[in-house]
Amino acid sequence: MVIAIVSLIYLTKTRNASNKQKKITSRNLFEISLLKEIGERIGYSLNVQNIVDIITGSIHQFMEYSTVSYMLIQPDGIIFKTTLEESISEDFIEDLESRMIASISALLNKDLSDVTVKKLTTGAVIRNDKKVSIQSFFNIPLIIRSNVVGVITVAHTKPDHFKDEETTLLYKITQTASNTVSRLETVIETEKTKMTTMVKSMADGILMLDNDYRILIANPSLKKIIGLAYKEHIDIFDIIETLGTTFDIRELIDNCISQKTSITSEEVEINDRFVKFTSSPVWSEPGETLRIIGTITVVNDITEEKKLEQMREDFTAMMVHELRAPLTSIKLTSEIIKDGTLVPGTSEFSEYTNSLLSTSTQILELVNDILDVSKMEKGSYKLNIVASDIRNIAKGSLASFEPNATAKKITLNLNIDPKIPADVLLDPKYLRESINNYLSNAIKFTKVGSVNLQMLLHEAGNNLENEAFVAGIKWFLKTTDQIRNLPNSIIVAVTDTGIGIPPEEFKLLFKKFSQVSTAQQSEQKGTGLGLAVVKGIASAHHGIVGIGSEINHGSTFYITFPLVQPEASETKQTADIPQLEDAK
Repeated sequence: MVIAIVSLIYLTKTRNASNKQKKITSRNLFEISLLKEIGERIGYSLNVQNIVDIITGSIHQFMEYSTVSYMLIQPDGIIFKTTLEESISEDFIEDLESRMIASISALLNKDLSDVTVKKLTTGAVIRNDKKVSIQSFFNIPLIIRSNVVGVITVAHTKPDHFKDEETTLLYKITQTASNTVSRLETVIETEKTKMTTMVKSMADGILMLDNDYRILIANPSLKKIIGLAYKEHIDIFDIIETLGTTFDIRELIDNCISQKTSITSEEVEINDRFVKFTSSPVWSEPGETLRIIGTITVVNDITEEKKLEQMREDFTAMMVHELRAPLTSIKLTSEIIKDGTLVPGTSEFSEYTNSLLSTSTQILELVNDILDVSKMEKGSYKLNIVASDIRNIAKGSLASFEPNATAKKITLNLNIDPKIPADVLLDPKYLRESINNYLSNAIKFTKVGSVNLQMLLHEAGNNLENEAFVAGIKWFLKTTDQIRNLPNSIIVAVTDTGIGIPPEEFKLLFKKFSQVSTAQQSEQKGTGLGLAVVKGIASAHHGIVGIGSEINHGSTFYITFPLVQPEASETKQTADIPQLEDAK
């Protein structure tokens, strides 16, 4: 009998434990299922009110209540929404509101008694004849990224109604949702920071407006282009007023909205810059009703593109001019020789053949300049650095230009500093080309007087004017910061008695296809390629180029060759010539 009783007690305990375990397992499965369902419904939403609506709408699956409510803090006040599971009175709701306000105030440590509360009630009908009060309730704070954004409150008319496992489950659901939103907001904030940084650093101006023409984004480039860089905060009226009659940006944006498409303006000149405005509509997010919520306007500075286009046009015109005359001369001379009227061996025949040679050489030099510039830009130009006798190179170049100078009654002179060593490490071919380019320009743009080829040994830290005086060299160079920082170098210069160049136009020199005003006014024309080639050669030798000039007195163009070439061997070195844009 005792054994039977013991066995019955044991079986009862075992059955109870089993039932309890089944209940726990069932509840755990329910929690997992519910959390998954709510998670799927929330998805990647960042709308906190929608998320809270999903949570409060799911509570009835695991908890019995009279009301479930939430309060959310908004910029313009508080949203208070209550869902009634059973009919209650207005007093009940007012009591609930008061308790929730007190709860949020305590969490924020802030008095919210004067804050505007927007109320919304759904569910059962309010009946003031039902005199019931709050007997049980609990709050769960809503926290996003460590900030209190609201509270969920569940209430019942019965005392001691809610069980620990029910409140724990709701807390888990709320905590999971809050963590998800926090992570998403962190990711979005990071991406937003990246986007903001990118927009701020963009060369194009960016203007983003909402439908009320409030500025959401106005990057520094926009302010700079329009002329508002001095103002930290701007509005649409600042932009309209600054643009004045130059451009009607309001009309462009209005047309973009009405036509629901991107619109690009014609080019507009603003503060000596050329720009184009492109306005595009900004549409609402996927899942929402498709509508325009604002506009984004990109202001593209096309000044450099216009300059390049002008340079191309000028280059084409220049090439036509430079090639037409010599090709016409070659054609006419060839026709005369072909006719057989000239007798070989006569002075007249030699004159025509020499003309053919001179003219074809002129064309070949032009083509070589174009090829040299092209190679430099591609980085495919090679230097052959060897110990070179630069005195002989200078004498040879000067001799080759003697006929040209004599024809214009210009005197050619050579001044070489006696301290220059017998051999200098450099590429002799490109030293010769640099000198030839300088001599050609000097003779071309000098009407009367002289052209002087000069070579000076400059020692680092010494005064350039003193060195030139001691060497007996007269030129227009001064000791600028650029020259003052030179290492021990050979300075090769060509000084003329031409028309001179204004200092403000120095920056135009040594650029492809660029010509200064004095050259443009001259009867002599050129491509502007020669100086660009010299600049590339100087850069490859780790030297510099430059100019000194006085209007109506003349100019000095120079190139420097450091005495020690980096990593140069005693006999020979091959080096790449950098792209022209990299040449200093």
